[in-house]
Parts: sequence; C-alpha cells; structure tokens
Amino acid sequence: MINLINPSELLPLVKVTILIAEGLYAIFAFIVVRQTSLMNKTFQTGAGLLLNLFSRTHFFAVLGLFVLTLIIL
Repeated sequence: MINLINPSELLPLVKVTILIAEGLYAIFAFIVVRQTSLMNKTFQTGAGLLLNLFSRTHFFAVLGLFVLTLIIL
C-alpha cells in the first residue's frame, strides 16, 4: 500500500498544476487591470490613478512570477 504513489511520477503533475494555476491567476490579474481602467473612464476619482497603478503593478508582478516559475520548473 505504501508504494501506490511514486513521488517521481507525481512531480510532473504537480508542476503542470502549478503552471495552470499561475496562468489562471495571470488572466485574473489582466481582467482586474481592464476593469480598473474601465472604472476610471466611467467614474473619475482622485484615487483612480493610484488604483490603476496598483492594478498594473500587480499584473506585472504576476507575469514576473509566472516567468520565474517557468524558468525554475
């Protein structure tokens, strides 16, 4: 019973799962950027520039993390 799951066979599945999850999160971050830019076009506030900056910074950080994960894995 102990030898049912071999860790060397499970590792590629874990790597692919991590890449898929990070890819989906990158898509989510891109949608957040689009939504904040759309919000700033329709409703102008003083914090709009700051929110747009945060959303873009978040998106580029997610892309950087995704590329780093591709290199490491």
